[in-house]
Amino acid sequence: MEKQGMKWQIVVGSLLLLALVASLFFPAFKITGDKYIESAMQANKHAEKQDLDAAKEAGTKKVTDNYKRKTKKRKEKAKEFDKEIKKNKGKVSGIQWIRWSFSGKKISVKGVTYVKEKDKSKEKNSDKKDNSNDSKEKVKDINKSGVKTVFRMMAVLLLLPPLCALMNLVFMLVRRKTYRVWMLITALLEAGCMAVFYFVAPGMIWNKSSSYIDSATLLSEKTLRIKGTGKTMVTTLMKQCLSLEVYVGLVVATLLLIFVILCFTVCRPATVERGVNPVKGDFDPGEWVIDNIPGGTSGSGFGMVGESGFNNFPKMVGKIYGISGQYQGSELEIQDGEEIVLGRDPQYCGLVFRNPKVSRRHCGIRYDGQLHQYQVIDYSSNGTRFVGGGAAKAGMYTTVPEGTVLIMGGSERIRLGG
Repeated sequence: MEKQGMKWQIVVGSLLLLALVASLFFPAFKITGDKYIESAMQANKHAEKQDLDAAKEAGTKKVTDNYKRKTKKRKEKAKEFDKEIKKNKGKVSGIQWIRWSFSGKKISVKGVTYVKEKDKSKEKNSDKKDNSNDSKEKVKDINKSGVKTVFRMMAVLLLLPPLCALMNLVFMLVRRKTYRVWMLITALLEAGCMAVFYFVAPGMIWNKSSSYIDSATLLSEKTLRIKGTGKTMVTTLMKQCLSLEVYVGLVVATLLLIFVILCFTVCRPATVERGVNPVKGDFDPGEWVIDNIPGGTSGSGFGMVGESGFNNFPKMVGKIYGISGQYQGSELEIQDGEEIVLGRDPQYCGLVFRNPKVSRRHCGIRYDGQLHQYQVIDYSSNGTRFVGGGAAKAGMYTTVPEGTVLIMGGSERIRLGG
């Protein structure tokens, strides 16, 4: 029988989930001039590897030679960028990114020139001489490219894990029990979302915007035409600018995963096995096999005394009676200080129910022989109520007198002694 709701598990789990929620307010991107230059350098080098002749013609060598690390020209260019970045805030938190992505604000990037296209609405005959009054150029609107849809997808990726963690945290604190499977889902969701954010999103951004962007600072039009250069630029820039939120999220996800694995294995709450299990096969609620008790035998009813040793029971024992439902008319003895778990899972429960409304581990019952009282703890998602009002608490024992009747799954009623 599993004793859930251990305080140290709740504290550790809550702190990890809280850290994941708080990460949403940490900087998700931190942009600097030097990071932009480094990304442009990587893009120019990629162009040279793809097509050296075309890259030389595009002027990549001039960029890679002039803007090497620690050169005066690079420092001056970085300062120039930083001044512009400070005006538009170089740090963007996850919550700011989410708000901007779902707002109506348009995309505006300094240093980027957009592709121009001819407006042919006034052109009547292609054979006629080109007239400046009859053909005008307009800049393509990148806001119509669909790139902001990608930004919204990235915002959702940032939002989902903290939202899942917040729901988990609320349930944990209210119910005072750990939800290990939910924490595992939260950890895997964070890892999965960040993987898409890191590896997939940059390529999607470039695919949506490539036909709209003509050139950018340190990246000429000809350079961007070389295969893979634009994608390399966007990917490198994103990796360079990713900040605290993403890394905190990944660290917390790793710690959550380790915590859940420990909870399922070596740090699993201590269990006390009660050797009372229903006979497998043609099930009769009145028939039981009683194991792990010296001299125990099988018999009819909960508290049968066999020929070879049930007379050795301690003097102080409690009794559990089936009032209605599956075990109506049956009784079970429970020794002083021991606990029996009621539920549907025979792996953990000493009293197994078939009722689907009863949880896998519904509740635990202990008997205090000295005070002739019972202690009830709720492990379920549906709750364990008492006839006459009140309910057992989740994660902690509630002391009740003899004669108290429990209600589980709507129709199952168990009386504690009396």
